[in-house]
Amino acid sequence: TTAGAQIDAVLDRIIPTLGYVATDFHQHSYFSPDSVVAPETHVVAYLAEGVEFIASSDHDTHYDYEPLLEQLGVGDELDSAVGVETTPWDYGHFIGFPLAFDPMSPTGGALDWSGGESGFVLPPEDIFKALRAQGAKVVEVNHPRVASGPNFQNNFDRAGLRFDFQARTFFGDVGLQEFDAMTLGMPPDGKVFGANFDAVEIFNGFGAGAADADGERLDKKVELNLRDWMNFLSFGFTPTPVGNSDSHSIFKDPSGLPRSLVRVPDDSKGAIAAGLVDAVTATVAGLGKPRDVIVTNTPFLQFTVDGMGIGTTVAHPGGPLVLHIEVKTPAWAPIDTVEVFANETFDVPSAPPQRIEPA
Repeated sequence: TTAGAQIDAVLDRIIPTLGYVATDFHQHSYFSPDSVVAPETHVVAYLAEGVEFIASSDHDTHYDYEPLLEQLGVGDELDSAVGVETTPWDYGHFIGFPLAFDPMSPTGGALDWSGGESGFVLPPEDIFKALRAQGAKVVEVNHPRVASGPNFQNNFDRAGLRFDFQARTFFGDVGLQEFDAMTLGMPPDGKVFGANFDAVEIFNGFGAGAADADGERLDKKVELNLRDWMNFLSFGFTPTPVGNSDSHSIFKDPSGLPRSLVRVPDDSKGAIAAGLVDAVTATVAGLGKPRDVIVTNTPFLQFTVDGMGIGTTVAHPGGPLVLHIEVKTPAWAPIDTVEVFANETFDVPSAPPQRIEPA
């Protein structure tokens, strides 16, 4: 190419996702110590990828994309919320949004999980409570499992998450933890696992491992995370599964892949320009809305059972269930197989885990 050459092109949206907004709640700009990407670079990438809503998530820093979106004149294409990835490196990463941006704070008002003068870091449950006290409607556990290698950033591994199928409960098993709370800097009675979250990141980053025996390429982390999520459902706990890019660079881990398609009442340009924060957070957090979220790295899948959509409860009197599955995908990402998983059916507890609201 010639230096300084300019190419004008129009990107066509091949697969419309009517009724859903494409979202990415996890990405990093140069406000994070492990990224060099300018925020405007992310914005351009999101516009090219058709992402319509983002929550900022720099490590322990609040950043507000709205002034940049206004400056670029793209507020009718992309909406945003201020968020954060609270980052205790030793026992997990946790996202919260929407939050406020404080221009007078060197961190934009981010939560100090180190505990300050107490000498102890905040356990996950206290982090969740503190994020909600700052205004977060969605609290999310990021990359909770690792398929191989160090697990210091993977909370479910670090906490020794275990499911007790007889007692119909789950907890952080001290016997499975590599380090006790004190070693991790928590108070002696600190819990490495906390259940007071709204969403869990089951799909992080765009990639896949080597093919297995039947030739299918699998992301082992997704497999592990899906197992945990379906176990949660068995015990009456219904966090929303989400997919995020966790983008730190321009090419290696592109913005918006994978993503979460979130059902909203209106996904028009006017609605995006007016702000979708309440609609998106209400769905992801399950605040009176069905948790209708589709996690994808390309295809748009729609799924109903007896005519009822994702996130709803079906009262089925008997006989066969009627499943309707529709898959739309561009030619460059062909689909030849659809697998449907039916979870184990346990009695749902009458009182599933309750959110702990700040005092």
